Amino acid sequence: MQRFLAGRAVGFALSASIVAGIAFLYRQVLLVNQTTVALTLLLAILAVSAVWGMVVSVFMSVVAMLVFNYAFLPPVGNLTIADPQNWVALGAFLVTSIVGSQLSARIRKEADEAHSRRREIERLYKFSQKLLGEGNVIHVDECNSKLHRGELRGGRS
Repeated sequence: MQRFLAGRAVGFALSASIVAGIAFLYRQVLLVNQTTVALTLLLAILAVSAVWGMVVSVFMSVVAMLVFNYAFLPPVGNLTIADPQNWVALGAFLVTSIVGSQLSARIRKEADEAHSRRREIERLYKFSQKLLGEGNVIHVDECNSKLHRGELRGGRS
C-alpha cells in the first residue's frame, strides 16, 4: 500500500510538472495558438492516465484546465470559469482522463488474464506429456493429483 501511495504521489507531482512544463514551453519559448496547447495537454493527460490511472489523471485534468484558463484563454492572467469555452475545455480534459484510464485498466486486466491462461496451458501441456510418457495408470493418477494441487510446474521431470 505504501508503494502504491508513493507511486501515486510521484504521479501527482509529475503530472503537475508536466502541465507546468507545457505551459512554460508554449508561453515563453514557442508562441502557439490555444488549440495546440489544448491538444498537447490532452495528449499529456492521456499518457498520464495510462501510467497512473484515473485519480492522478483527473487531478491533472483539473490542473491543466486551470493553467489553460489562466495562461491561454482571454482574459489572460485571469482565472474565470464562467465562460462556456472554459467548461468545454475542462469537460474534454476530464473525459480524456477517464476514458484513457479505463482503457488502460482494461488492457492491463486482459493481459493478466492472457498470462494466466498461458500458464494454465503450459501446465496442461506438461501433464499431457506425462500422460503420453507413462504406461503406468497409478503414476498417471499421481500426476493428475499433482496437476490439481499445482505441483506440476518447472521443467520436465
